[in-house]
Parts: sequence; C-alpha cells; structure tokens
Amino acid sequence: MRRFFSSSASRTSSPSFKSKNVRLTINIPSYGCVFMNCDPGGSSVFPTDAYMVPPGDPDYTIGRDLSGELEVEVPRGMGPRRCRAIRVTLKSVCKLNMGPERGWEEDVLFERQVEVKGAIILHEGVQRFKFSIIVPFGLGPYDQHPNGGIKLDLFAAVEGLGGRSSTMSPGPSPAGTPKRGRSPTRPPARPLPGLSESSRSVNGASTPGGGSSGTATPPAQDDGTPADVILPHLTVSWNEAMGGNSATNLESEIQWLRGTVEASRYITVLYNPDPENGINTLDVRRRGDVGGIGVFDVRLTSNPWTICGLVKIHVSIPDPSPTTTMYYARLLLNQTASITSPRDDPATAVPIVQSTPFVVWDKGMRPPKATPTRDTPAFFRGSKAQGSDHGGVILSGVGRIPNDEAGRPSTLPIVITPIKVTHSLILEVWYSVYGEDARGMPYDKPQHGQLRVLRVEKPVVLPSCAFIPEVMELPSYESHTFEQAPCKTCKTPPEQQACQTCPLTSVPHARHDLPPSLVGNPNGVCPTCEKRFITDDVTGKWMDCACGHSLKDIEERMRTVALQDIDDAGPGTQTPPHVKEEAERRGRPGWSSAPNSAPPSRPRTPPQPQLPNSYTPPLPASQPPSQPGSQPSSQPPSR
Repeated sequence: MRRFFSSSASRTSSPSFKSKNVRLTINIPSYGCVFMNCDPGGSSVFPTDAYMVPPGDPDYTIGRDLSGELEVEVPRGMGPRRCRAIRVTLKSVCKLNMGPERGWEEDVLFERQVEVKGAIILHEGVQRFKFSIIVPFGLGPYDQHPNGGIKLDLFAAVEGLGGRSSTMSPGPSPAGTPKRGRSPTRPPARPLPGLSESSRSVNGASTPGGGSSGTATPPAQDDGTPADVILPHLTVSWNEAMGGNSATNLESEIQWLRGTVEASRYITVLYNPDPENGINTLDVRRRGDVGGIGVFDVRLTSNPWTICGLVKIHVSIPDPSPTTTMYYARLLLNQTASITSPRDDPATAVPIVQSTPFVVWDKGMRPPKATPTRDTPAFFRGSKAQGSDHGGVILSGVGRIPNDEAGRPSTLPIVITPIKVTHSLILEVWYSVYGEDARGMPYDKPQHGQLRVLRVEKPVVLPSCAFIPEVMELPSYESHTFEQAPCKTCKTPPEQQACQTCPLTSVPHARHDLPPSLVGNPNGVCPTCEKRFITDDVTGKWMDCACGHSLKDIEERMRTVALQDIDDAGPGTQTPPHVKEEAERRGRPGWSSAPNSAPPSRPRTPPQPQLPNSYTPPLPASQPPSQPGSQPSSQPPSR
C-alpha cells in the first residue's frame, strides 16, 4: 500500500520541467482509494450507498463513485489558451508471463473515460473541473507477483493542437501497446440514478475575457447511453469547434494550446472481506489426537487480521508420549496465485498456479536427516527416548505476516481478475517416536524413530493491510487540535482560510482570492494557509497501514483487545470483530461504516520473514483440517 499512500498519492501533477507550460493536478479523496464492501461468501453486494443496486439485481455493474477534481493551471503572463478536449480516463492493465512459448502479454482489462470536446478557453490562473467515474464491482485491484501484475491508473489530458506532448506516462513496455483481452460478460451500463439527460451536457458560461457561451455535448457510449461528463467549476468558456461562426473577433485572437498536457496517478480498489465493513480479526482453533503426540490444541489469533499483521500462536500438548521427541515447529502462510490470461477462453483455459510458503513463526531446529540421532537438537525429549523431559508442552509465540511487497490480499469471489490469490495457515510439528518408523510400525530392535510431521491446515481470507482501525474508524474529536491564532502570513482568521467561492462538493482547499502582493503568490494562495489543507500523507503525520506499524504498536493493540474463549463447536472460524469491546476501548460509540480519510505514507518497511537457509522440503499434499476429536494423520517429511 505504500505506493498508494505515498507523498504523491493525493495530488498528482504533470511534470514541472516546463515552468511556463500548463500544469495539471489530479485531486482524489481518500488518497485515491476506492473502498468496496462485499460478501466474502458469495457474489451478492451489500447496498451501502446510493450507487448500489439491490442484492439479486443482475445488473450490479454500478459500483462506487470515484469523484475528484482536475486542476488546470495556466501560468500568469501566458495568456488564455484554447484546447480541443479535456478528458479523464480510468484504465486497468494486466501484464502476465504465460510461459516460454507465449512470453509476456499485456492487456487492457477495463477502461472508462469522461471527456468534454469543443473549443474550450482556459484563462490564466487555476480552473477546477469536477469529474465522476463509476468503478464497477468486481474490478480487479492492484496486484504484483514475479510472473504477473495488475495496475489501475487515472489519466488526465488537456488536448491542444499539434506540438510535443508534456506527459508523465510510464516508460515503454517490452510488450508494446496493451491489447484488448477477453473481458467477462457484463450487463450494459446504465445512467446514474437521479441524473437527467439535461444534466449530462456541459453548458457554457461567459467569461471575463469576453468568450461567448456554447455547449459541448459528451459523446455517447457504445450502448447508446451518454458518457460521464466533466462539469466546469470556475470561469471556463465552452465554445464551438474550429470553423464555427459564433466566435467573436476577440476569441479568434486567443492562441491554441500546443501539444497535449497529461498527468496520471495511481488508483487502488480495496475489498473488505468483513460484511459489516469493520475490522477483520482471526480466531482459529484446532483440536485433535495423533499417535506419539496425543491430544493437541492449536489456537491462532490476530487483531487486526491483515497483511503484515501479527499472529499469536498457542499450541498445547498436555500429555505427549514419553517415547516422543519434538524437534521443530513452525507456522506457514501458504500463498497460491492462479493466473489465467484474459485472452483465453475461461471454460477451457488451464491456469498457471504458483505457491509460495512464508515462514511466519518457528521454534527449534529442523532435523536435517530422516532418522534423527541422540545429538539432534530438540525442545522436548521424553524419558523413554533417551531424554529427561516429562509433562505437557506449551508452544507460544508471535509471528508477522509478510508485508504487501511479498504477501498479497486474498481474492474475493466477487472480483473478476486474471490473478486469483488464496491463502492457508499451516502449522507443522516435526517429531519422532522412539522405536517406530514414520508410519508407526515398530522396529525389530529399539532405536531412534523416523521423522514425522504433524500438519494442521486452515484456509483463510487475508485482507489488505489498509483495513486497520486508523483507516476504518473516524478519529475522535479530542485527538484533533484547532488553530486559534490568525495566519502569520496573510493574517486571515482560521475560520476564513478555506475557499468559500468554489462549490461545496469540491475538494477542500485554501482560498485563492488574496492579494498577490500580500501572499507572494500570483494565484492569490497563501502558502501558510495551504499547508492546513495538505493531506497527512504529505506531512507524514501518522501511519497508513499495517506495513507501517512497528511490532511494538501492533503487540500493544493485541494486548488491549480481550480475546474471548470460543466454544468447541466447530473446527475454527474467522470471527467477526468484537465491536462492543473495541468501541469501549477507544471511547467512541461504535464503528463507522466508511473511512474518513486514509493515512499517509509509512516511514519504513518492516523486516520481511525469510525461509530458512537450509533445504526446505516441498509442502506435502493438502489434507483436510483435523476436526475436534478426530484422528489427524501424521506423515514422514518429504525429502
């Protein structure tokens, strides 16, 4: 998540190497994050805002509204300029390695554009254009793997005549221009509820420069519905295209913008597995009985349960056999990525599957040989296995899930993406029974037993590292301090430092009508007041996601959350958040249904768990999780 919450996450500008050229800035709330709320158990959608359709409606393409503003700044002294079009495009592109025969393939998964055409006059100063693009449910989020990735970008462009473009688009790709892959079948898009046809056209407005009024109607989409539009919010004139006879002599003297000015920024889509749009927690318990170890009880807890979160491990073996020796125990997070090219037919395509095990926690030393000896290190050696240990064994510890540079969130069923990610937690205990082989058969004469592995596996849904309380909850009123003194630069009282002339729906910003001689800014913006409206991701005021939290911070939170004992009614589940206890702890009435703002860039990346340097055998075939009271199977380690 660091790439989305970085210092350039909320405001992205066109390059500044041409100081006298037009400059673009894309302002997006919530740091460019689109939070989705969906049911992890199926494909139904929970109606949490006005743009969602009721569950069961086959047309669920209407999703979240990605709204923002495009700032177009024409430098002072440059004079007004004409442009042919202003457009904002949301594009999702995947790049997949489909093997040595096909190589790397790059495809456009989704593209939606809002555009205004016509001879548009841009005056000196800053002009803001509000835009709105609907992000459909099921759109694949950002993802990265060694053999593939998906990215979602928002592009803005002001098109002039000829000339060289000023752009900050990414470097060329070896795959060339992305191709259109086979897209999943979608119902046709429909207009937003409450928008009439008249509101879908952009009406002209006269400007101080003498521009005449005009109308620019957005082009229709393929299904016949009008496209989304960019609505003007300041003094902008919308005129007829070149060759029209309505332009005045004064307008005809306005020069055209040369080339195309472009800007882009990252956008991320986040799917919360929790149906209540709250904090995800993990509370898993497994009980069973296996030869040599006897009855065991495994419990895994985490709060919050996210990428780069902490997991508490508690393994209880109350009465191991005195002939048992336990050498090594570990908790693995097994991540499986299944890649299917959008160019292939989903009915016949064979996915490319890659599994990556991450060691979250371990204890002891893994034996290097199939038959250990008396000198092999062990954390428990029974009295009848040439040792002196007796009684029960308790294994406890804390491990950390890999950060989002290696670990990826689980893919929910509603998401349509060429890369599907699944996870499972695997607890392994490496042990031997004196006088028995790996299958429990006795030897002809007493000797050290062969190595066995107790394996307990639990499939889990791993949420994104962004779903932490600091993001999902509104901050308390007491946690904020308010300025009382006037600005030291412009002497403006705090309550008057915000812009009062732009529409209330615009992104909050400092006022821009102050005397330039007073603030030293030709646009009339006080630099001191402007800092009040800079998002926290620029100032580095607080952490953004679990990857930015230290071990101490997360451990402190887990200590304050009371983990309630669960009844032994099932094999273990991911439990919903303890809403009441958490609300009382934080001193607020309850959870908020949506984030107020996302936090800033994290200052550091936590240490990444690594696999041991010694040889690690391949993971055995998946076994069904042991049920309480059932007999789980132990097996010899794979070599």
